[in-house]
Amino acid sequence: MRKEAARALAVVGAAALAVASTGCASSQKLIDTKSAQSAFRQAGFRDLVVRRSSTADVISTPGSTLSTFAPLIAVRFATVDGAQRRLANDQPLLHGTLSPQERSALPQGFDIARLVDVRVCNVVLTSYDTDRNRSLAARIERAVGILRQKC
Repeated sequence: MRKEAARALAVVGAAALAVASTGCASSQKLIDTKSAQSAFRQAGFRDLVVRRSSTADVISTPGSTLSTFAPLIAVRFATVDGAQRRLANDQPLLHGTLSPQERSALPQGFDIARLVDVRVCNVVLTSYDTDRNRSLAARIERAVGILRQKC
């Protein structure tokens, strides 16, 4: 069961969609994990969880560790190229070209209109709003604005 869940998350995570992308200035400035966390806190997100790996740090809201479709999951890559590659992998979902197996990994009732995926420099912020919560949308927008200022 755990393997199936992990595989489904990997499929969905690899296909998690891009709604907007903002590159860095020509200097390719990088945002560090502390700065990203600070931006999310300033935007109103509390009790953030950070998981570190050799290739990226994942910053998320509590309880988001098992789901790609959560209020906030931000991946801070070591490079801008890493973030760009992540968004390139999202194209099948964005263009509706997922395989039947990949589509079956999406949660029941999945609505792409509720998904936001934004790249700011080396950070990819993903939010899935299950309830069309205006407060969440405003916090995501504020977080993106603050991240852009840091970039």
